[in-house]
Amino acid sequence: MTDDLAGLPPAVVAALHAPEGTTTDEIRARFPDQSAEPHLDEHAFRHRLDDACYDWQVRNSWLQMPDGVRAELADSVRESMIAEQ
Repeated sequence: MTDDLAGLPPAVVAALHAPEGTTTDEIRARFPDQSAEPHLDEHAFRHRLDDACYDWQVRNSWLQMPDGVRAELADSVRESMIAEQ
């Protein structure tokens, strides 16, 4: 393995070395222990969510958020963290 690929997950390295026409299902079958769901650091997620809630409250001058806003912010934070991976 070259130094450029060091540190990458084994499934990614396998995908890069796979012959043309190999499907993602075939790659996943070779690595069943790796989840298809990206792993998020729970501590970082909570910290970002708390920051997003605070920012929302400051921007909107509300002391208490309406129902559903925290869930929407959580979805937004989760999506941004997944996109960063």
